[in-house]
Amino acid sequence: MDSDIGLEEAVVITRDMIVEIPAKGSEIKNNKITFEKNMSPFPLFILAVILLNISLFAFEISTGALLGGDALLQAGALKRELVLQGEYWRLISSSFLHGDSTHLYSNLIFLYILGMAAEHAFGLKRMILIYFTAILSGSLLSMTMNSAISVGASDAIFGLMGALIVYFRKNRQLFNLRDGNIGIFIAIIAVIQIFFGFTDAHIDNYAHIGGLLGGVMIALLLKNKLSTKEEQLPRISGLRKIAILFSLAVISFIWLLGQGYINMVIAELSFSNKYFNNAISYSSSALKFNPRNTYAYIVRGKAYAALNQNDKAEQDMERYVAANHNQIEGYIILAKFFSSQDNYAAAIKNYSEAIAIKPSVGLYNSRGYMKILLGEYEDSRSDFQEVIKIDNKYAPGYGNLGLLDAIAGSYDSAIKLIDKSYELDHSLKVVKELSAALQAEQHGDYSSAVKNYESFSKKTKNEKGWQAEYQFAVKQMNMLNAKNNPSHFPSAQLI
Repeated sequence: MDSDIGLEEAVVITRDMIVEIPAKGSEIKNNKITFEKNMSPFPLFILAVILLNISLFAFEISTGALLGGDALLQAGALKRELVLQGEYWRLISSSFLHGDSTHLYSNLIFLYILGMAAEHAFGLKRMILIYFTAILSGSLLSMTMNSAISVGASDAIFGLMGALIVYFRKNRQLFNLRDGNIGIFIAIIAVIQIFFGFTDAHIDNYAHIGGLLGGVMIALLLKNKLSTKEEQLPRISGLRKIAILFSLAVISFIWLLGQGYINMVIAELSFSNKYFNNAISYSSSALKFNPRNTYAYIVRGKAYAALNQNDKAEQDMERYVAANHNQIEGYIILAKFFSSQDNYAAAIKNYSEAIAIKPSVGLYNSRGYMKILLGEYEDSRSDFQEVIKIDNKYAPGYGNLGLLDAIAGSYDSAIKLIDKSYELDHSLKVVKELSAALQAEQHGDYSSAVKNYESFSKKTKNEKGWQAEYQFAVKQMNMLNAKNNPSHFPSAQLI
């Protein structure tokens, strides 16, 4: 053997050099993080916010804030002019109010899910900073871009979305594949919501965008790492969180009860379910707790009206108007009440009071319609002309002017105006029959005219908003029946 060939020394194999093959069904360990690990289902701040939102919604119901307009502004809604006048607190308060129960429920679901994730990701102190930054940025952009009244927690919701998108983007390498894609999923939801927000005039999309931008910006300023136990406040046990939330709930309930708001919520629910005596009882109790809660007069007044105790109903509604003489809601409610009692003069008076406070297309149109029913045709014409001047695409205004021309015998103009009202609003399909009846009568085709008047009358007989048209159609039908068959005229009746 050649002596130049060397021998390798023997290698000792130790246990730590051996790679263990995992058992079937097990996973190879890695350093990837599962996001929801140790995430608490009781995010203290968000649950407190949810409780506050529910309490304030009970307040809204019990004080009539859901009537909208001035009533909602009085509760704390966002309005550009009022903020510029120094009411800066509206930038925050508006985010804790809601327009109706559906608006509230949907927002609370998103708040809980996103808030739970954000509180877990950022810790309590950072979470609170993100929440209020989003509210302010959303309210400021909303106020800048539109002058409409705005309420809702969606600016905060989009802020949480924005912060979580940044969070998952920053830390994507630390998470397993599934959790690393959560940010993408949230971003898709945010984009879809903003897209559809531009298709609905009732959605304050600028508040959404502002909240999203606020959440993104504040999250970018936070440290680019995961929250650890050391960075967060000392952990609060689940039992203590429940105790804190229970205490907050009890305090909220006692406050709502002491102000009579719980009684008012029950009164509203009783009225909506037609338990009118209960509505009267609970609204009366609410007034004993808090005489300043004048909305109780409206609920009790409507309950009295439903029981045909009209004197008491009128008295309660007058009390509400007396206590809120600078707000249009009371005058409108009183006007509608008098209209339901066929007291058109009183309805006109209250619509006039509302117009003096805040003129609008709807108020002019309603007052003009009451004047038609009272036979004040020329005065009503000026109201409808005002309607068209304010909004030249308001279909009922053209229809009512057409009715006035039909009553005056100006059929060419009447037909043109009535047809225009249908062109502007296809839901007014029934006016086509009135237009057809006028055309047939104009051309002497009385048989077709009667047929169309009869069909129109059947469809509008019990419709409050069509009383004047119904009365005109029946009058014309009876007149044409008399022309065609005078011997049968005495038997003609309103159908």
